[in-house]
Amino acid sequence: MVKIGLQLYGLREIAQEDMDKSLNLTAQMGYDMVEFAGFFGHTAEEIKNLLQKHGLLLYGTHTGVHELQEDTLNETIRFHKELGNKVITIPSYPVCEPGGTGSLIALVNQIAPVLAENGMALHYHNHSAEFLKGGYPLYDELAEKTTLQFQLDINHIFAAGYDPLAVMKRYEGRVGSLHLRDSDGLDQPQRTLGQGKVPVARCYQYGVEHNIPLVVENCCTQPDAITSTQQSIDYLRTLCL
Repeated sequence: MVKIGLQLYGLREIAQEDMDKSLNLTAQMGYDMVEFAGFFGHTAEEIKNLLQKHGLLLYGTHTGVHELQEDTLNETIRFHKELGNKVITIPSYPVCEPGGTGSLIALVNQIAPVLAENGMALHYHNHSAEFLKGGYPLYDELAEKTTLQFQLDINHIFAAGYDPLAVMKRYEGRVGSLHLRDSDGLDQPQRTLGQGKVPVARCYQYGVEHNIPLVVENCCTQPDAITSTQQSIDYLRTLCL
């Protein structure tokens, strides 16, 4: 059976108050892996123990650039090595602001080799702005001038007017993972997977066929975050791939 991860951002209010409860819910829903969006004061050992307790694999983390600066990088590496994490993803960056793309490229080329020496890969997660304002030229530049792997958020790509499948094919070999998320389009409410207009099933199939890690980022709160997160993995399991 295909392994499916959950980005804990969708359950952040629970995780912030009770990490043990959030991971227990994740496992009980049927998710196999976890992508963290903050550790809320827990040590690496505590997180490892909780993952083991609930039988969950660690996919990776969203790690802000403030944790990847010259004065914070060594501590970040120490924490993630103790955790056993192999994938650090930059969740956002103002690449569309003046000088933003060059700034990101410089940062990545400075820290990616250091992370690689410590057994970690550096990925980048898109929002809609990268495709609305920069499009393929921006991503072509990132692909050409860095070793970044791309965590493609299919909802943000779709909302910007692009076909997520076309983007995946254009950057084949550079797609580190997919964020599966659904909505009806730009500035529209988030939907449970399979209930919106994003081509989730086709993206899921492509990911399975190309061995791309699949991570659900459920931001729908209707009827509530827990129910929607459960319904999202239930939908993916019906695809039977």
